[in-house]
Amino acid sequence: MVLSAHNTDLGDGWEREGENTEYFKTFSEARAYPLAVNIVFYLVTH
Repeated sequence: MVLSAHNTDLGDGWEREGENTEYFKTFSEARAYPLAVNIVFYLVTH
């Protein structure tokens, strides 16, 4: 399985979380972090 997140809002949500409060609420908190948890959970269980 390959995960590609180059130049996307999800990848930026992991990198740019402290730059802008609105960006954090829109992308980091709502989308990027849940995706990261899902990826880690998948890696641990398979």
